[in-house]
Amino acid sequence: MRLFGSFVLAASLALALATGAASAQDKKLKLGTEGAYPPFNYANADGTLGGFDIDLGKALCAEMKTECEFVVQDFDGSIPALQAGKFDAIINITITPERAEKVDFTHKYYQTPPAIAVPKDSTLSGTSPEDLKGKTLGVQSATIHQNFAEQQYSGSTVRAYPTGDDARADMVNGRLDAVMDGSIILTEWLKKPEGACCKLLGHLDRRPRHPRPRRRHRAAEGQQGIDRQAQCRDRRAARQRKVQGNQRQIFCIRRLRQLRPTTNAFGSAVRRSRFYEDGDFLGRTAFPFYNSIVGLGATMGRVGGDFISARYYSGIADEHLNTRENVGVQDLSTMGKMDIKGPEAEALVNHVIVNDAAAMKPGQVRYSTICREDGGIMDDLTVFRLGPEHFMLVTGSVNRLKMLPWLLHHAQGRKTYVTDITAAVAFPTIQGPRSRELLKALVSDADLDSLKRWSFASGRVGETKVLISRTGVTGELGFELFVPADEATSVWDALMRTGADFGLKPYGVPAMFTLGLEKAYPAHGIDMDETHTPFHVGLDRWIKFDKGDFVGREALLKVRDKGLDERWTGLILDGDMPAATNARVLAGDEDAGVITYSDHGYSLGKVLATARLRVPFTAIGRELSIDIDGTPTRAVVAPMPFFDPEGVRLRA
Repeated sequence: MRLFGSFVLAASLALALATGAASAQDKKLKLGTEGAYPPFNYANADGTLGGFDIDLGKALCAEMKTECEFVVQDFDGSIPALQAGKFDAIINITITPERAEKVDFTHKYYQTPPAIAVPKDSTLSGTSPEDLKGKTLGVQSATIHQNFAEQQYSGSTVRAYPTGDDARADMVNGRLDAVMDGSIILTEWLKKPEGACCKLLGHLDRRPRHPRPRRRHRAAEGQQGIDRQAQCRDRRAARQRKVQGNQRQIFCIRRLRQLRPTTNAFGSAVRRSRFYEDGDFLGRTAFPFYNSIVGLGATMGRVGGDFISARYYSGIADEHLNTRENVGVQDLSTMGKMDIKGPEAEALVNHVIVNDAAAMKPGQVRYSTICREDGGIMDDLTVFRLGPEHFMLVTGSVNRLKMLPWLLHHAQGRKTYVTDITAAVAFPTIQGPRSRELLKALVSDADLDSLKRWSFASGRVGETKVLISRTGVTGELGFELFVPADEATSVWDALMRTGADFGLKPYGVPAMFTLGLEKAYPAHGIDMDETHTPFHVGLDRWIKFDKGDFVGREALLKVRDKGLDERWTGLILDGDMPAATNARVLAGDEDAGVITYSDHGYSLGKVLATARLRVPFTAIGRELSIDIDGTPTRAVVAPMPFFDPEGVRLRA
């Protein structure tokens, strides 16, 4: 089901003209799905259907007060079945001009690039048609991947299979050199035992851009079918909808393109993190500050697998600039907190991180990455040494779901235990030049003037004991608080009351990213992932090779000794429009690299970007070009960080 373009809900034009007068409220809505394309749609062990598509369909039916029925249909026969009236709509199919001649489409609700996977021992190093010339490439039949492969990879032998699983099985058995599919599908498959043989070669350089077909005239008797399509479209356009029965939240997912202050909040969060671990996107668990934050008018979104969090309050620019000028607060409770205790806690932590846990004293914090055996970054995190045999790892919100089993795996046979305490600990971060002033007025039993960066101490807010860490990801003087979840509300209320005298305003995830972009802090899932090492994003300074063995050490030594073909590089763009993630960067007609993230640098009044560029194009001042919505835009290589390069504000 075909991640090349966008996922859409397709309603047949023929059906629209033939539909009778029954209303959407009293007629069952039948939705066609393959039921074999995890994590979007799949069959559970009990035979029921699950996945993002299924939850989205149920949400739409609940909003429309319509009974929902899912009909399983092989993908290559889905459009004929739709036209024959087997179901009313197909959920999850890509927009193409050819299909637009047969079916009509709602707005697209998800988009992700295609990718190519190969065996780990493959000698292939690129995804271009020239790289795969003479190779055998597997795709799923009747998909846009098949069309693209046959058109663009004419020098390769393209084999079509009934399902993506069939194609991947042939690659595992040595009958294919590579497989093309959606990046999310391949990434999820590679995490499973059957995918352990293989690796992601990379995302494709180009993807087709299909123009949205013009709406065609419909006869009056077809209005009922058109009304139903419009109802689905209206529901998805809403920023936030409550799914009846289980009190979940559903959010609109728009184009994964540049952020603007008016962009749908959850859509921007998806662009930044690419994918949420369970592929569900429907929040289940309210974090400790939920009621307080909703009361401030926050726009909410889903993060971390089973939490919902704040995206916007007053708008990105206002939140960003207030944090730079006064003080801002963000709730980071969705970030993972892994408690590690025992006689061999230090040995475990030192084995899985690239930094040196043995060199830490109680009360200290260290930044580090955790890498796979092949050197790919699983996550970046902060390590807190709470005692001689006691550590806490603070992981990314999304990645916490995979970090617990990873840590438990490496803890086997060691005298230590690992506990996910995420839900038990609230985690507000207070950032900005007035953050120390505010906390000195709020916190007792703590000497904040002597608290150094990368260290923590205990204190009290009222009667609540808290841990206060001088850390953060904004590039400002800042502090992070760890608060018992059952006492979080009183701490938040006290913080907001005290903060009113210091210009305190809350900020959301997009503002966090723009603040981090100015400081060139790479974000996992966009600037780095499991296909890149710390060397690829300038994090090699945290690797302590001399500490001895750790996961990924040998692979990282090879990267260090060989050197890099590309570097993570800063760009300043002309104009006022950020570039799209994965947009190509050109040097004349030559391919220079790809954008990882672009947005407004509100503190600088400029549009900024980070990119993976081939080494010959990384010289400071080099002029390059990026296509932004069809317009060639000048981009100049700039030193990073863009803002406060000497780190004066951090050390205030």
